[in-house]
Amino acid sequence: MKIAPHIKGEKIANAKKFKKDLQNCYEFIFEVTKNAAEFYNFMNTKYDLNHTNVESNIPITIRNKIYYLSFFERESTTKTVNLIPFAVDAALSAKANNPILDGLYTPRNGYWYIIISVRDAELKDCLDPNYPMQ
Repeated sequence: MKIAPHIKGEKIANAKKFKKDLQNCYEFIFEVTKNAAEFYNFMNTKYDLNHTNVESNIPITIRNKIYYLSFFERESTTKTVNLIPFAVDAALSAKANNPILDGLYTPRNGYWYIIISVRDAELKDCLDPNYPMQ
């Protein structure tokens, strides 16, 4: 069984702890509540990117210093084993019948997240709690 985290609001977290296949760095994570491309379109328009490198190394200025923002969407799913369809199909197979519920053994649902990283010119993780200007 795998349970998808449900983040209310947003948080800065170690990406590796959020999703094992991500980098071991800090990311700003929030659940997507809008349509799929809205954040992409927002960033493209706000920073006048003309659909070029919209998701990576967007230069942003904070207190007269340039940082680089990158983002991506990621799904985190809840995956469980549903024993009732499995038992029904096992009973059918025992009577030489074909299984009819095999698509229901592992139902999936989850959440979509936007994950944002911020780096400085030296590629240091600006969201790390130890970063001087976090």
